Amino acid sequence: MKSDTGHNAVITTDAALADAIQQMRTHSVIAVDTEFIREKTYYAQLCLIQIAYGDTVVLVDPLADIDLSALREVFCDLDILKIFHSGQQDLEILYQALGEPVRPIFDTQCASAIMGMTDQISYGSFIKNMLDVELAKIGSFSQWAKRPLTDQQLEYAKDDVSYLLKAYPVARKKLKKLGRLKWLDEEFAHRESVDFVKDTEPELAFRYVKRISTLSPRQAAVAREVAAWRQLEAIRLDRPRRHILPDETIIEISRKQPRSVEGLENIRGLNTHARRHAQQILAAVRAGKRVPDDELPVTKIAEKPTTHIDPSVKLANALVARRAKEYQIAPNVLASTAMLEELIRNPNSSAQLLQGWRKKMIGQELLDLLNGTIALFLCEGKVQTVCIDEDA
Repeated sequence: MKSDTGHNAVITTDAALADAIQQMRTHSVIAVDTEFIREKTYYAQLCLIQIAYGDTVVLVDPLADIDLSALREVFCDLDILKIFHSGQQDLEILYQALGEPVRPIFDTQCASAIMGMTDQISYGSFIKNMLDVELAKIGSFSQWAKRPLTDQQLEYAKDDVSYLLKAYPVARKKLKKLGRLKWLDEEFAHRESVDFVKDTEPELAFRYVKRISTLSPRQAAVAREVAAWRQLEAIRLDRPRRHILPDETIIEISRKQPRSVEGLENIRGLNTHARRHAQQILAAVRAGKRVPDDELPVTKIAEKPTTHIDPSVKLANALVARRAKEYQIAPNVLASTAMLEELIRNPNSSAQLLQGWRKKMIGQELLDLLNGTIALFLCEGKVQTVCIDEDA
């Protein structure tokens, strides 16, 4: 691979990286992407960092003998905006590599949601929408850890950031025209924080277990302890969590709450590694069963008996449909049923609809509707709102 700092270069030495950083620092906006693999490890293996600035794209090779900490000079410079698309994993991986969060950032996938596109729009679809350019996605599942990288891989990697840098001003112009340019500031500030990019705390790992919401509070307490053990074990061995204990098996253990090794081994999905650590898993089960009632995790099952939820959601959906049409945003992007249920059950500032751009678009108005300070009515077949005068 070529190793210099010219146009579209591959960086494999500290000297070349230093030269590139000097050039990057003359720009106020850069685009960033990463390629990584994590199929067989807990921590992602960073294989490539793509950076576009001006008319230059450089590809930094983390697998070479190179000190990535030098990138903090750019990636943590508050005067240089870093553009990502669907950058959550990129930000987490770069935090692991640099020891500091990347900031400030702008995520074009987040921006797409408030411009009327889906909130999970792919990079290719975003570029097509912004620049009317069709990108070939050959290479997205490449063997990025293998060297040397092929010409096809290099071209794919360059496209991921060069077009992103070109699309950003187009997206920014659209947001400004819509009056929504600053709506994502709160969301981006959160993504720049250590809390967003740091590893999940073991005691919170159960929240990401699939189908955790189907468990009762007591079962969820068991799942919390078992998932915490799994998390620590996955970190210790640097193996994927599912290789230690699959999510489905955690759910079954939490439901059946076995008391013996024999009972545990009768649970489907228990792999060889888990069998070797049966006593530790059983200890986690016992710990979950001992959790005091007032310290049990809150689950959706515990919240089910709220009979007002369904009619409240139907009423709220009428307002969401009206605002979604007005803003030209898909209703489920603006406020999904799950978000509405969360707001109705817990109408406080932690609800997703009371955060960031959604609060500005619909959240506060929904809260007013639920609190009875505004009402809905039909006028010529269209949903309208009216303020309710409490003194009337």
